[in-house]
Amino acid sequence: IAYMSDRGSCWEIFSCTARGTGEIRLTTGKESSLWPAWAPDGERILFVAERGGKQDLYLMKHDGTEPKALTNDRAWDGRPAWSPDGRWIAWPSEREGKMAIFVMDAAKGEARRITPLQGEADEPTWSPDGRRIAFVWNKDSFRELYVVDADGRNLRRMTTLRGQIHTPAWSPYLPAKQ
Repeated sequence: IAYMSDRGSCWEIFSCTARGTGEIRLTTGKESSLWPAWAPDGERILFVAERGGKQDLYLMKHDGTEPKALTNDRAWDGRPAWSPDGRWIAWPSEREGKMAIFVMDAAKGEARRITPLQGEADEPTWSPDGRRIAFVWNKDSFRELYVVDADGRNLRRMTTLRGQIHTPAWSPYLPAKQ
C-alpha cells in the first residue's frame, strides 16, 4: 500500500504491506511528494513532486529507487491516474494557461490535451476498459461530472446538479453496451 504522510516537514510517500508491516519511506526531501499511484504491473509508482516551487509528475520503482521526472513545466501538474493497461497516464495541468486534462504515453512521454481550455478540469479517472476518462469540470462556478474518450473525442456532460462534484470513480463492472 502506498500513501502520503506529513509526519515530517513536508509530505512524503511511504509504503507498507497489506498487514500494515514493513513500512518504507520512498521519497525524501525538503519539498513534498504527493498522490502516489501504482502502475497496474505493480513495479512502478507515479507521483507528483514539488520541486523548485512547481509540481511535476515523477515515476519511481516500487522501492523508491530511480525517481525520474516525466514532466518539466513551469505550470502546476496535479494528481495523476494510470490507464488500466499501464500504457497511458492522465493528469490535470495548467501547462496551456488553464487547468485541463492531459494524457501521456507512459513509455514515450508525449503529452496531449484532451479537454477544452475553458474553466478548470480536474480529477481524471480511467474507465475499466481504458477507453474513457471521467473528470470534474468547473466551467461556470459549478463542478460537474464529464466523460471524454481517451483520445479527446465525444466529450459528454454527465450531471447537471449545479453543485460541487468531487472524486469520480468508475464501477469495475461496465455492461457491454455502454
